[in-house]
Amino acid sequence: MEIYILSIIVFLLSCKKVENTDNSKSTFMVKNNTWYISQNLGGFCKSCRIPHKIIFGGDTIIKSKKYTSIYDYTGDSVEYQIKSGRLLGYLRETDDKKVYWYWGNEDNPARDHLLFDFNLQVHDSIGSYFVKTVDSIKLQNQYKKRITLVSSCGPNKVWIEEIGDMTELLNPILYCDKFISIGGGSYKQTCFVNKGEVIYKDTSCTECWNYKR
Repeated sequence: MEIYILSIIVFLLSCKKVENTDNSKSTFMVKNNTWYISQNLGGFCKSCRIPHKIIFGGDTIIKSKKYTSIYDYTGDSVEYQIKSGRLLGYLRETDDKKVYWYWGNEDNPARDHLLFDFNLQVHDSIGSYFVKTVDSIKLQNQYKKRITLVSSCGPNKVWIEEIGDMTELLNPILYCDKFISIGGGSYKQTCFVNKGEVIYKDTSCTECWNYKR
């Protein structure tokens, strides 16, 4: 009997350990995620909308750290006709829920740029931003953490766990004199899809793939 009771205790302890592991799951780097971004070209064509579909690729090792590649599929009026994507760089998430983007060009040597820190609390500061509110939003019967950040020298940011930045997905946290732009115009997320299920959809858009010339 004592052996039987001991076995039950060991089993319950092991179950608790698994539960804690599940609670510490990734806040952003989740396989089978797809982001749809609408780019407003502005300037000569203020009504023009160019769609972007962003997905994860394969894993790689950079400076002894594991990253996942990320690709942008864009530029055509019909989504399924897109054949190849543009490599946007590599992402990794740390145990303390920070997400880094390894990226560079001829003007910016490749290095880690901080994209998200989902541990931030109200009044915390990061780069030129400070946290205005931390709350949650209900999407598809699940509550996800939402962080709103404001800055005196850049647009406000809204981060949602797993979904990321609700405007331009790859938009690093920097100081006022060091903003990086990887394209013209303005951006916003139209849809976030996981395993084929639409988790988030912008109410102003009829389709995720939002194309208009």
